[in-house]
Amino acid sequence: MAVEEHEAELLSALFNQRALMSQRAFGEKHKLGSGSMVWQYLHGRRAINLKAGCRFARGLGVDLSQFSPRLATELQEVLEASSSLGNVESPQQDYVRIPCVELELRANNKGFSIKPLLPAASFIAFRRDWLASRRYSSEKLLAIECPDDGMQPTISKGDLVVINVSDQDLVDAQAYAVNYEGQLLIRRIFRDAGAWWLQCDNPDSQRFPKKQFIQKHCFTIGKIVHRQSESI
Repeated sequence: MAVEEHEAELLSALFNQRALMSQRAFGEKHKLGSGSMVWQYLHGRRAINLKAGCRFARGLGVDLSQFSPRLATELQEVLEASSSLGNVESPQQDYVRIPCVELELRANNKGFSIKPLLPAASFIAFRRDWLASRRYSSEKLLAIECPDDGMQPTISKGDLVVINVSDQDLVDAQAYAVNYEGQLLIRRIFRDAGAWWLQCDNPDSQRFPKKQFIQKHCFTIGKIVHRQSESI
């Protein structure tokens, strides 16, 4: 039996035991694509890559090695190769690399932790003079994936955005990454009637309603300072 088929059998058994939701819902929640895409992974029609494997493992609450020792070994090699998430200077001294990461958030806690957005070599490069002209410290910049379509058409789900974690003071009509009750949101913040509000650029207000920014439930992670998109 091919390695990929064996991995799919193990993953399918774990999914049936632990997912507790439909393939479509699981795919949407854990950024694995449509229900059809999840089905293809579970039935060996699509080989499991490292990024998908990590998202399955996280969503099912299992270790990657439980269904793919191959990917677990690959992940270990990747993490050893990038033991520090600090900014790495490019051999071209005019550029600085900003790491692409995932944020781990908790409700009612303004802190956060980071881990590589696989593949771990992912980064966005900026010219030093561009950073200096805007007074950005490269050590305070992180690149993350936009988690939903709330900011369409400005920012689409999956777009990479760079956040300045040293800039958390609210400015009217600016976009921020926020921890909203343990959930990462990218929203534009407005001042109205003496209160701050999280608002989407997406005009579908039923899917993406306006939410009040209340300090004990919502924390600013950083201001959005750059977007990198494949949407045209």
